[in-house]
Amino acid sequence: MILCRLSILTVKAENAGQKTIGVNPKNTSQDCSNCGEKVPKELNIRTHFCLHCGMVIDCDLFA
Repeated sequence: MILCRLSILTVKAENAGQKTIGVNPKNTSQDCSNCGEKVPKELNIRTHFCLHCGMVIDCDLFA
């Protein structure tokens, strides 16, 4: 099921002129999408705040 979704996503991205890159999902929600710095937090923390670059964003938007 997951491979089917990834295949569909890859085809849609290629049709839009984009490419997909596979990543290990472990701890990806702890990496700042702005600077890449690791920002560990508990699951009950709902706001991402990076001390390195100052980015502040709701965790649901960040994911």
